[in-house]
Amino acid sequence: MKRHLLPLLVLALFTTSAQANLFKLTFPDLSGIGLPAEQLAALQTQIEDDVNKDLPDADASSYLKGMANASIYANKGLGTDYASGMDLFVVGLGVGVGLDIGQNSFSDLIGGDVDAEQFRGFGLAGGVMAGGNLGIMPFEKFLGLKMDRVNLYLHFFTIDKEFDELSLDFKTLGAHAQYQLVSEVNIIPLKLLRWDGVKLT
Repeated sequence: MKRHLLPLLVLALFTTSAQANLFKLTFPDLSGIGLPAEQLAALQTQIEDDVNKDLPDADASSYLKGMANASIYANKGLGTDYASGMDLFVVGLGVGVGLDIGQNSFSDLIGGDVDAEQFRGFGLAGGVMAGGNLGIMPFEKFLGLKMDRVNLYLHFFTIDKEFDELSLDFKTLGAHAQYQLVSEVNIIPLKLLRWDGVKLT
């Protein structure tokens, strides 16, 4: 009976440690349960291997750093608009994806020769964005800036969803100001083809 309960007892008492793998067990004093130390060590290794085979090849420190990096990448530029050439206002929906590729190189990623176990983090973000051009202001300039070159954006999104084996919960909120440093150039009329100039965001 003790042997059947031991894995449950071990899982109930484990703590994580930032060692060579993401998942590592440490034990309290279990000498009173009558299991030889060698057998306990073998069970510990088996449980760690079973869990770690489905996790990235990383320690906890680099994995958490990779997840943080990927989340930042996913949100990069999400709440602004670089393409529509807004004259008055714009409303949009954006989705961002970020990936920390770990020890893989960018050329490996482009060439499709990557080791997925080296990935250190994945990020997903979304946002509903609304922006307006300040050219509608009753004054042409403010602090030396031309108002018709200033765009302001707000974005917000929230998801709290349970899937079969995935729990997704994130919120994003932001504000951006954008200034047109160099004016856009229309190559084909009606904005069918244009160079968007240079914008500082």
